[in-house]
Amino acid sequence: MHNDWTHVPVDYSDVLRRAMDSLFKTFENFSEGTFIVDKDARVVWINKHKRYATRFGFSDPQEVIGRDCEAVIPNSLMREVVTTGKPILLDLLETDREPLVVTRLPLKDDFGQTVGAIGFAFFDEMKALTPLFSHYSRVAGTHRNTAIARTGAARQIVREFRRHECR
Repeated sequence: MHNDWTHVPVDYSDVLRRAMDSLFKTFENFSEGTFIVDKDARVVWINKHKRYATRFGFSDPQEVIGRDCEAVIPNSLMREVVTTGKPILLDLLETDREPLVVTRLPLKDDFGQTVGAIGFAFFDEMKALTPLFSHYSRVAGTHRNTAIARTGAARQIVREFRRHECR
């Protein structure tokens, strides 16, 4: 077994651990906020970027620990992810300010039981998605017979994605 990346690791658990660590760090570093709840949908962790907690009316991120997710983030669907064990890969979270583009994933134990959920808020400004929507508009323009092409709304794109995501 190799413990560095100079050679291809042969231990799957080592590869998995490194991949998960890398994925989490990347999402956490590039997101506007990260949020983890336990099996009862109570907040157990929120990233230390004060502005994420502030967005929801808390001056200190530590204030949210132990609270129900909906008491911290109104309209949160983290409880649904914990209850169903199914991810919500792309969604818009309406807030008092601009909506957030979010991803919510179940956290599972070694036996496959859902023990919590993690949510990442990727964009706090919809303008960051302008290239995606522009590309979609060009593609949709060639398919005028589809319902989504007629609407052209950003929310419809998200709804369609969610309807077809793995369940």
